[in-house]
Amino acid sequence: MALFFLRGHVKCINVSIRESATLIKIILLKTR
Repeated sequence: MALFFLRGHVKCINVSIRESATLIKIILLKTR
């Protein structure tokens, strides 16, 4: 159970990192 929870947590972190990376790219493109 703990392993499953941890795996899901890591997946959520990866998704949030990807989303924030795309947001940063959009902001950089707009500021240029």
